[in-house]
Amino acid sequence: MNKNKIVMLIIAVVVSVFALSSCSNQTSNSDKPTTTEIASDTSELEKTQVVSEAETQSESQTEENTTIEEQEESTQAESVDAKKIVNLSPPLFSVLCLLDAQEQVVGTNPRTFNSANADVLNLVAPNYKNINSDFVGSDFKVNKESLLQLEPELILTYGKFAEDLKELDIPIENLMIKSFDPKETTLYWESKLSEILGIDNPEKIKKAWDNTDGILERVDEDKKLKGLYIFANTQKGLFVSGHKSYGNFFMEMLGIENVAKKVGQEQQNALSVEVSMEQINAWNPDVIFVGMGTPAQKILNAEIPNQNWENISAVNEKMVFTIPQGIYSWFALCSDSPLMPLWMMKSVYSDKLSEEEFKAIVIDFYQDAYGVELNDELYNGLFQ
Repeated sequence: MNKNKIVMLIIAVVVSVFALSSCSNQTSNSDKPTTTEIASDTSELEKTQVVSEAETQSESQTEENTTIEEQEESTQAESVDAKKIVNLSPPLFSVLCLLDAQEQVVGTNPRTFNSANADVLNLVAPNYKNINSDFVGSDFKVNKESLLQLEPELILTYGKFAEDLKELDIPIENLMIKSFDPKETTLYWESKLSEILGIDNPEKIKKAWDNTDGILERVDEDKKLKGLYIFANTQKGLFVSGHKSYGNFFMEMLGIENVAKKVGQEQQNALSVEVSMEQINAWNPDVIFVGMGTPAQKILNAEIPNQNWENISAVNEKMVFTIPQGIYSWFALCSDSPLMPLWMMKSVYSDKLSEEEFKAIVIDFYQDAYGVELNDELYNGLFQ
């Protein structure tokens, strides 16, 4: 073999190795779905929660030691006489409704409505169909020109969603706090939005949480159940809420041990952890709460291809529940959040909180919080 042939052979080998390495990296990266891929595999409702909570996770990881007091000091919000509000954070619209400021909203993230019960929205905010949402694209980016056409006097956001809007000469208020505690977060939203809008804090969410805390005292602390909070179950994979997530906090309120908590700590994941069916079978949870993707009934009916749930205690005991939707999905945080642990309690400990009592609590809450009356049809629609 002459020198030229040897050189050519060496070059061919190097190129082949490089090509194989590139293919290997691409395969490795594509095996684990990205947030965008998960979102594309789900409904608009699912997209909202995956992306908005992923942003929350990113924020908390970079500044997880920031307290509410530090957050307040950094924003230094002053009251704004805003007749036109643009809301970029879907859950915050529910708090604006509670503060009777929904008619001031001229634009919002479209996921605000896709993640809510349409019948409840129509009752609480009958003008919601007239609120513009075209300025937020399917890629979750804001079209500045379209936004400015709405002539907003105040923009509400959460995390870094609207980081590139700071150049606009419009007051922007970031309602982000570095906490995954549902009570702490929603109380902050109510207080801060009241301050921003220049109104007295009605403390409706505080009143609801006080009521919830009292009822939760009925839970037997000695009875320990193992729980699983499914973040998303789609074609891209099965993701569960880890140690630093709203789901984890909700379960802890009921003394339910999050079986995915340790895995979340190992992966340092503040939001969700991808797991296998083998892992879930090994955990064998007593109760499962289902967020996005495949609903609870499909799990109970064994209708999911390549997923074997039949040997899991929660399935055998019919303790698998799809999370409700009210003014916003209870899966994420919103002004309805004080009802979430009570729904979980009613579902798991019906001897401690009956369906009748829970129904009365929900109806009273909606009357007090939003000034509306839920009839039987609307009430039952929350859980369908």
